[in-house]
Amino acid sequence: MKKQTKADLLLILATFFWGSSYILTKFGLDELDPFHLSALRFIIGFLVAATALYPHLKNTNRQTLKYAAIFAIILTMVFATQAYGILYTTVANAGFLISLTVIMVPVLSIFFLKEKPNSSTLFGVLLAFIGVILLTGIESLQFNIGDGLSLLCALLYAIHILLMERVTKAVDAIALGIWQLGFAGLFNIILALILEKPTFPHTTSTWIIVLFLAIFCTAIGFVVQCYAQQYTNSTHTALIFSLEPVFSGSLAVLILHETLTTRGWIGAALLISGTLASELDILSLFPKKLPLNKTLPPQN
Repeated sequence: MKKQTKADLLLILATFFWGSSYILTKFGLDELDPFHLSALRFIIGFLVAATALYPHLKNTNRQTLKYAAIFAIILTMVFATQAYGILYTTVANAGFLISLTVIMVPVLSIFFLKEKPNSSTLFGVLLAFIGVILLTGIESLQFNIGDGLSLLCALLYAIHILLMERVTKAVDAIALGIWQLGFAGLFNIILALILEKPTFPHTTSTWIIVLFLAIFCTAIGFVVQCYAQQYTNSTHTALIFSLEPVFSGSLAVLILHETLTTRGWIGAALLISGTLASELDILSLFPKKLPLNKTLPPQN
């Protein structure tokens, strides 16, 4: 199996976990404030990842810690703008605007990194963009503070993905992923103490939710992202991450018995098709030029 294929499969696994986090976070916020929930998931995730992958921490240097702190600041801002964006706008608007990361990454790559994605990837991004519109059910945008925060969230996540592609080639990617969690946990603790009332989960079910978020959605999800981005480009990564609403919507149907409209299912299919188009380099299967000078057979 090629390294990029393996990396893409790992990113799909991480995206599945993140898709499941929407439902779990919904239940977790019944008892915990946003920064307290994030602080718990990142600190526990850090401890789990550091214990399981301790040998990689031996490769930590000053550069690793510097980059980890920068990524943690961006990640903390992503979670904050996402939470408060949803608070001040509709879920459909927030979902649509945050999903614009899939568009922002290739645009930023072209203008700032001078990297042009191949035609199949751009085609996949277009399909994913249309799929997001259909899946989120967005009808119109009356721009408000929540929409602005959601758009900022998408931009911050796009920057996180782009920088991650570069930095993971300069330091130990797994060590970077582990320390990113630790710093993010620290920053969320500080924000929780300043902005929220200190509290811990007081039911077993909420602790189970926190542990699942910490182990699968955080320790595995973000360390996998750091590792996988060594072997695949940022636009491809953003395209795979666009599958997050597909997984979250499917799980909502299965677990919460929510319904998905025909339009939503078509959107989900387009998102999946966009990822496959990029993964399989579908446009390379078609001839680039038509044989214009080919002699036609005589007609009777």
